[in-house]
Amino acid sequence: MRRKFSFTIAIITGALFLTGWQFYRNVEGQKNKLSQVKIAIVYQYIMDNIPPERSLDDVSKILDETKTDFILRAAFKWYAMPESFYEKFGEAVKVINAKNPKIIICGSFGAQFIDKRGEYDPMKKQVLSKVEVEEMSIDLSKYPEWNLTQEQIEKFWEIAPIPEHEKGYFPDVTNKDFQELAINIAKRQINEGADAIWIDGLYREPMVLVQVTGNPEHLAVKESFEGASKIVEEIKKYAEDKGRNVYVGTWVSAAFFHFPPPKFDFLTFSPYTDEVLDMEFKGKGWDMVKSKVKEKFGEIPIFVYLDYGMPDNTPLAVFSQKLSPNEQRGFLRMTDDFSYEKGMNFAYPLHGFYMGENAKILSFGKYPIYDSLAPEFQTYETIKELALKKKKKRGEGRR
Repeated sequence: MRRKFSFTIAIITGALFLTGWQFYRNVEGQKNKLSQVKIAIVYQYIMDNIPPERSLDDVSKILDETKTDFILRAAFKWYAMPESFYEKFGEAVKVINAKNPKIIICGSFGAQFIDKRGEYDPMKKQVLSKVEVEEMSIDLSKYPEWNLTQEQIEKFWEIAPIPEHEKGYFPDVTNKDFQELAINIAKRQINEGADAIWIDGLYREPMVLVQVTGNPEHLAVKESFEGASKIVEEIKKYAEDKGRNVYVGTWVSAAFFHFPPPKFDFLTFSPYTDEVLDMEFKGKGWDMVKSKVKEKFGEIPIFVYLDYGMPDNTPLAVFSQKLSPNEQRGFLRMTDDFSYEKGMNFAYPLHGFYMGENAKILSFGKYPIYDSLAPEFQTYETIKELALKKKKKRGEGRR
C-alpha cells in the first residue's frame, strides 16, 4: 500500500513538474518572440473601417503582404471609449489571428489625458461621472510635501498644458482611481486578445516635474515616477496571473530617470520633426537614446515610428503635409536603413496616423489620418518592398 501511495505521489509530482516546465517554456518562448520581430507596422485602428470598403479580411491580406510580425497601436484609447470599442477590437483580433496567428497585436492607451465629459471603465463596465474624472486630474497644490512654490506650479502648466484642454484633464498619475482606470483599460485589451500594451505619455508628469524643480531626484518626481511605474507592474502581474506573457512598452523617456524602472519589454522612439523636414538624421540624439536604454534595460527592442497628434508640427504631420509622395518614399527608405544602423526597428506608417488639426492633404480626399494606400500618398508599395528586403536581410523568409 505504501509503495502504491509513493508511486502515485511520484506520478503527481512528475505531472506537476512537466506542467510547470511547459508553462515556463511557453512564457520564455513568448518573451523571445518579441526579440525576433523583423517587420513592425503602425496600424491604428485595425477595426476602424476606414476606408469603409476595407474589410478585416482586407486588413489581414495587407498584414500578409507586408510580412508583418508586430502591429503597434492596433487599438488606441484616448477619449472615453464605449463597450463596443473593446468588443470590436476583440472581433478584429480573432479575424487576424485566424489568418495570421503569429502576429503580435499591440493595444495601447494614453496616460496623459482623461476625458472631461466622463470616462468608461471597461472592466467594471461602469461610466465614471464628470466629477469622478475631475477628481483624477492633477492639482499640484494638494501635495504640500512636494514643497513646490506657486511659481513652480505655474511653470508646470506653462510647460505641460492640458492636451486638448477644452476636452480633457491632465491626470494625476499618483491618484489610485486613475491608476485603476488605466490598469483596467489595459486589462480589457488583454482580455480581448492583445499580446502587448503600449502606453503613451506614461512618464509625462515626472518629466515635466524634473524641468519645473530642476532636481531629477525631487520627491515630486520620485512619487510621480513610481505612480506611473505601478501601472506597468500591475498590468504585467495581471497577465502573468492569467498564464500569459504580455509585452509592455512606452516611450524611451522611461530610461532617463534616476529611479529603478519597471521591467519594460520594448520602447519606442520617434525621429525629430526637423529630421523629417530636412530629410537628414542627427545621429547624436539617437546614440544617446540607445545608450541610455541599454544601460537601464539591456538589449530590448526599440521601435521607431513617426509620432503624431493634434499639432501641425508633429513628425507625421510634416511627413504627410510637407513632403511630396516621392520624398515620403525616400524618407521611408532612409529611416529604415538609419534605424537598422542604430540597432532599432522602424515600424512602417501603414495606417491611422492623425495628420494634424489643419491638414490639407487628406487620405482618399476626406480622412485626416495617414493611409499608405491612399492615392494622395502611395507609399504602400515602398513599405512592401522594404518589408521583403528586411525579411531577407535579417535572416528568414516568411515565418
